[in-house]
Amino acid sequence: MHRKYLAAVTIALATATAALAEPQETHATAVPDTHDCSSFAPVFAGIKTKWVASVTVGFDVDDTGTPQKVRVLKRSGYGVMDDAAVECVKTKWRYTPRMQDGHAVADPGRVAIVEFTNVMDDAEAAH
Repeated sequence: MHRKYLAAVTIALATATAALAEPQETHATAVPDTHDCSSFAPVFAGIKTKWVASVTVGFDVDDTGTPQKVRVLKRSGYGVMDDAAVECVKTKWRYTPRMQDGHAVADPGRVAIVEFTNVMDDAEAAH
């Protein structure tokens, strides 16, 4: 009876070890320092107020980690901001590719919010 129990434990342990050794699927993850879109925000001369524009974008990440098919899902209300968000995601954002069975694969259907903020300090607001 002890031999059957030992054999069952050995098989269970071997199965669990094999499951851990199988390649795991991961999703694309953002590469640090590639998601700052502040340099893409248009400059509006003479504006003396703080403003925020949020653009919801949809995109796919290809097997190299590059966003593809970038499109606006929810507009900010300012076409120039929507265009800037799309351009930033297309040209600056990068990802570590999604991995499946040890191979880089596309990761479709990503959604993100790009936010542009005009932050003014007290000295700028006073002028």
